[in-house]
Amino acid sequence: RGGAQPVMMQTQIPMATAPMAVPSSHSATAAPASAPSVAAPAKSNLHEIKSDTVGVFYLQSKPGDPPFVKVGDRVTPDKQVGVIMVMKTHNEVLANCTGIIREICVTNDEAIEFGQVLFRVEPN
Repeated sequence: RGGAQPVMMQTQIPMATAPMAVPSSHSATAAPASAPSVAAPAKSNLHEIKSDTVGVFYLQSKPGDPPFVKVGDRVTPDKQVGVIMVMKTHNEVLANCTGIIREICVTNDEAIEFGQVLFRVEPN
């Protein structure tokens, strides 16, 4: 009862070697990094509609309803293109530009972040 002293033991933890991990990650990121730079000039003239909050994005007002917009639809600044639900509050997403929807970058019922691109619009 009181006379025993705690025994301290040292164990060695094997460490992963960093040089093996670095080349594999560089080779994996090298190919995708060059791909966007090729496609970026084609999209440079498109206006991006971005999220102004985090939440869940919906392309339609309720299940079974038609989507607010489709690729090829013409939008005006006051045209609603989606809804972001934040803490059971529905926030309308407006186009804020005039043009034609060329790309829908998110899916229905997708969690999105602040500043995430939702749509790409060809201005006119």
